[in-house]
Amino acid sequence: MSSNIETLSFEDSIQELEKIVKELDIGDISLNDAMDNYELGKKIIDHCNTLLKEAELKISNVE
Repeated sequence: MSSNIETLSFEDSIQELEKIVKELDIGDISLNDAMDNYELGKKIIDHCNTLLKEAELKISNVE
């Protein structure tokens, strides 16, 4: 995983989220690691939302 979430593209962010979900679904990690993954997932989701809002603004400014 990239050490800086803000540098991830939307597509890379989605891939990272999919990895986190798989790890959480398997349930073969410690509670502490699961909590860390959950927090990381929340940060990635926030980043994705920011990227989507930026794209929406660009599109609305073109129209």
